[in-house]
Amino acid sequence: MHRAAVSTIGANATIGATAQSAQIRCQSAATLLEQATAGLAEAGRSSTPGGRFAPARLAALRAAAAVVATRAEPSRISSRARARPRSVWVLLASVAPELGEWSLFFAACAGNRTVTTRDADDMLRQAEQFLALARAAAVAGPRWP
Repeated sequence: MHRAAVSTIGANATIGATAQSAQIRCQSAATLLEQATAGLAEAGRSSTPGGRFAPARLAALRAAAAVVATRAEPSRISSRARARPRSVWVLLASVAPELGEWSLFFAACAGNRTVTTRDADDMLRQAEQFLALARAAAVAGPRWP
């Protein structure tokens, strides 16, 4: 085989693997968004503050993960950076800067141990708004240079 043919075959294999990886990430994001929607429905049915707060916060977390799944460029993450666990909120701010304020808001709520009725209602409302924005950001897909 000529070098050009081998190079073309290698390039086609890379494109195929990249397309497959993107498809898997999109399927994962869709699943996460479905789970987030179900979590918000669960939170809305609960009569206790904790029963509303926790599922609403988890729904926001899943929505953020969906955006990261569609926007993060795996090849740009060094192996050293991969080894360190990072919060989805940190990752979200880096891959979707337009959602940076939401990242700060939800990250700040992480240590909330005592939940009032107002806290739960606020979290549910904020998570619903965030899910709509996250869904749009995930659908928009990657914005790699």
